[in-house]
Amino acid sequence: LNRQDTRYKIYIIITNTHIFINCLRRRTCSALQPLCFAPSYHKNQSLNLQTVATLKTTIAQIRKVKVGETIGYNRKGVVTRDSVIATIRIGYADGFSRKLSNGSGFVMIHNQLAPVIGNVCMDMTMVDITDIPNVTEGDSVEIFGANLPVEQIAKWCNTIAYEIMTS
Repeated sequence: LNRQDTRYKIYIIITNTHIFINCLRRRTCSALQPLCFAPSYHKNQSLNLQTVATLKTTIAQIRKVKVGETIGYNRKGVVTRDSVIATIRIGYADGFSRKLSNGSGFVMIHNQLAPVIGNVCMDMTMVDITDIPNVTEGDSVEIFGANLPVEQIAKWCNTIAYEIMTS
C-alpha cells in the first residue's frame, strides 16, 4: 500500500492452500479475517485453494410438525406437508441474516442442504430436515465452510461475502 493513511495496516499471507487477510487498525482493535475461497468460484484452478473459515452450530431440538402449522416469528413459516423441524443454535443476534428466512437460505446437515423455515429468530433458527435421514439433537450444522461456501450465503442474502463474514 502506498498510502499516507496509517490507520490501517493490511497483511496478506498466501500459502499453497490458504489466503489470510489480517487488517490491523492501529488505534482501536485488530481482527483476523480469513476469507473463504472455494475453487469453483475462481478462474485460476491451479491455486487449489481451500476454505479457511467455517461457522458451525448444533441442533438444539427436533420436533414433528403437521401440515398447516406455522413456524417462527409472526407465524411466517407455514408447513406444506407433515415435516420434521430442527431448531439450530444460531440467530440474527449471532450474525445469521434474517434475509435467510422462509426458504431463502439453507444450512448443511449431514452433507445435505436443509432450508430455513419461518423467520430467523434472535438466538435460534428452524430448518426443515424432513428429507435428511438419521438427524439427532446435538448433530453438527454447517452455516458456511468447506461444504457451503460463504459466497453462496452472500448470494442468498443479495450481498457480498465480506458482509457475511463481518456481521
